[in-house]
Amino acid sequence: EFPAEAQAMNSVASALAFALTLAPAALSQTDPASLKGNVARIDAGARTGFGFIVGMSDRGLLVPTAWHTPRDLPTDTVTVCFAHRGETCGAGTVIYVADAIGSQPALDLAIVRTPYPEGLVWRPDAFGTRPGIGDQVRFIGRSRDWYIPNDAGRVGPFDAARQLVAYTGLEVAEGVSGAPIVSGNGIVAMHVESEGGQGEARGVDVQAIRRRIVDGLRAPWILVPLARCAEQAGHARALSGRDIAVHFDARQPDAGLHAIARLNCLGARALPRPVWSGATWPGNGIAYASGELRAARTIQSVLATLGRLDTRLGNAEGGVAIWVR
Repeated sequence: EFPAEAQAMNSVASALAFALTLAPAALSQTDPASLKGNVARIDAGARTGFGFIVGMSDRGLLVPTAWHTPRDLPTDTVTVCFAHRGETCGAGTVIYVADAIGSQPALDLAIVRTPYPEGLVWRPDAFGTRPGIGDQVRFIGRSRDWYIPNDAGRVGPFDAARQLVAYTGLEVAEGVSGAPIVSGNGIVAMHVESEGGQGEARGVDVQAIRRRIVDGLRAPWILVPLARCAEQAGHARALSGRDIAVHFDARQPDAGLHAIARLNCLGARALPRPVWSGATWPGNGIAYASGELRAARTIQSVLATLGRLDTRLGNAEGGVAIWVR
């Protein structure tokens, strides 16, 4: 339990999410292997594809995939598997299929809702900006496995009319549909079509997926950009390699997601721990186990300009845990 004293902690202002992105430094690079926890395999009868975490509903995740994967199923039910504790699978339901909406083009896109696996480790700081021509990209997921190619592909022209990012040189094949396309700063597209081999392939722009989540489903988008933190080398030395549980309000996730991005940038492994509706919110703060005061104080210093996060001795997953919204 979080210590009782935490009940009196002040709330961190909503400006937290904005301020976390303002530090003047170059963005770190995304290692595709660090995003395997974000990626889900979608089993739809005889067809298999992939998807990745983009949104959250009460006790559930929203995962986009290529609509052509579950299209011929007689029901709206699929199986969704994460590379979590070996492999964790659960039921998923297709709740949205993209079509032309006003000025928005039709997309090969479906949104699947699936229960949130308890203890899942994934990275919210995976929202990539649109890549430029020639940028390197890879994908995550092929042949039912969370496969990542050794050789990168190269980005081609962007088709604004169809909201498709083109790329060549990637060994995409059947079963890759829905896989995230990852550049140096995060997920930039969702693979949907190819000409076979290493010819030109295309993926739905991640910004187009965001619009369908926010405008079409009225659901929160839960990916944020990589944080900037290169000026905080001293903090990085103290936090690198640490597991830090970050509890955030699933209904108001922005502050917690950006806090996760900052900690990941400093070399920690932030563990997202959503607090669902109906659960008690103990107040914003940092809990630390005996012997972990230095780490807690370092985190407090990292977030000092963003709002008050008092530190309290108590039980904490991994030694240090944060509660922030």
